[in-house]
Amino acid sequence: MDFSKEKKLLTIQEVADELQVSVSSIRRRIAESRKGLSTFPSSVFGQNRKGLWRKEDLELWVEGGQDVSNIPHIESPAAVKRHLKTVHNDLLREFGIDLTGNTEAN
Repeated sequence: MDFSKEKKLLTIQEVADELQVSVSSIRRRIAESRKGLSTFPSSVFGQNRKGLWRKEDLELWVEGGQDVSNIPHIESPAAVKRHLKTVHNDLLREFGIDLTGNTEAN
């Protein structure tokens, strides 16, 4: 990982670019860290309370054995909800349950 030496603070987009992941993956890491589920470094606040990361903090995190090339994919809550709805509907169809209010016999 090659962090630029001329810049001390990185934006969330720059962090994502450096770690080669999406911004949403970084946001999930932040949320995990706040819950104590990850060691992802906390941001510092710059102008207008914009989250910025110290380059040194990210370097230490990566050097500490974090495999950033294999950050696990974590589904968003919306994706989980869609998946559960699909499974639910499949089970309803499999067992012949009709929730539409139709009273016709099959």
